[in-house]
Amino acid sequence: MEKTEKLKVFLVDDDEMFVESLKHSLNGNIADILTFPTGEECLKNLKQEAPNVVVVDYYLNDKSKSAMNGIQVLNKIKEVNPETEVIMLSAQDNVSIAVDTLKYGAYDYIAKEQSAFVKVKNDIKHIGETLLRTDDYDQEIKRLRKINVLIVAAVIIIFILSRIL
Repeated sequence: MEKTEKLKVFLVDDDEMFVESLKHSLNGNIADILTFPTGEECLKNLKQEAPNVVVVDYYLNDKSKSAMNGIQVLNKIKEVNPETEVIMLSAQDNVSIAVDTLKYGAYDYIAKEQSAFVKVKNDIKHIGETLLRTDDYDQEIKRLRKINVLIVAAVIIIFILSRIL
């Protein structure tokens, strides 16, 4: 991730008012945000958009009883894009769902309470910082490899010249 590049975030929740409030709370400065009312719609856009973070509600069946729940969406996201971080939201502070969520690879489990928006924002900020550090690390490794190649080439050239002269 480039330092000037924004995170790409998907918000998935069937509660329109909640998802719009969360989107507003996150502000467009730290992330490009797309919203989806169902897990199925999120998954349709997963490959084209390649989000860094998906914030998904556990219960996604207000409009359709056959809709996928958050754990199912989490599993599909990790199948398609294992590097995408998933933050699970739930109206209930349920320990067994939280444990399952983390067991299946979620970054965090957040109960929808007064501090939920702040917690989501902090998680997204932390994920962005981690991605920047990872990118910086990858660039440093590439730079060091180039230096190593130049050093090896110089040693070979010096060795050949010493044999010739």
